[in-house]
Amino acid sequence: MKSLMKKILFVVLGCCIFILFAGCAATDVTNESLESTEIYNKSLEAVKVANSYDFEIAQKEFIQMPLPPMSQEGDYILDEELFSIEEWETETFITGKLRQQPLSLEMITKINVLDQQDVDLDSDSNRIELKKYILEGKQYSYFSHWGVWAVQDLREIDIDWENLENINKQSNPMYFLNLLENGLAREAVLETDQQHYILSLENNEDELIRKIMKDILGDDGKLSEASYKIWIDKEAYLPEKSNFKYKLATDIGESTRITIHESEIYYSNFGAVDKIAIPDEAKNAVNMEELLEGNI
Repeated sequence: MKSLMKKILFVVLGCCIFILFAGCAATDVTNESLESTEIYNKSLEAVKVANSYDFEIAQKEFIQMPLPPMSQEGDYILDEELFSIEEWETETFITGKLRQQPLSLEMITKINVLDQQDVDLDSDSNRIELKKYILEGKQYSYFSHWGVWAVQDLREIDIDWENLENINKQSNPMYFLNLLENGLAREAVLETDQQHYILSLENNEDELIRKIMKDILGDDGKLSEASYKIWIDKEAYLPEKSNFKYKLATDIGESTRITIHESEIYYSNFGAVDKIAIPDEAKNAVNMEELLEGNI
């Protein structure tokens, strides 16, 4: 039980701290970089004109990392010689709505921690639900692990809060649409099927790896096996889905944390999101800093 609770805490902290986060088989392949860039730019413009959409994100992540033991008083024992190397998997399902101008967001995240060692646990004990709303410069968050709503005024933080890129990128639907900006679309392989243009960067593309490291993962760790693919409708130039994978090795003292990640993102209902509102229970939210101080 303690082992699983440590894993859940790592997952919750990674998700809740703000900036502290039916195609057919391909039939054509072309290397014309100008064409792939033009298609990609038209897609970005079509999304901008639509201004809103629904999205779904399905993520799978395998993690192997050293974890400290816990004392009888519930404190971590930070002695690396006592650390145990543990493995687990998480499945994350995110649904939401986004309006780009003015920025408003609804995002419901459900995380299932798959733990093979603690098979006797109640099935609800390894499930986490997070809810996030951004409206009028404020972020409202709900954490099922603590059973409470918290609010943070993004206007008080020294960032451009209206740019969604400043929010945890790995669960940001706009990040996956913009991943080929700044010239990366020129490097993409262009394929087509009956309904879609398919742009992809595979494996050891240096520019892609450097961008992912800078945007999501920081300077720590070694990234490999990175790939990205996006399906764009041929008629409307609106994206329908994208896929994103990587493997990351990060040194933790004398040990190494291994993360294998895959995200599948689906987009729909472009231009159909009229308004996003917070639920009534979020109107009495506590301050985010107070929540974190009391639980970390």
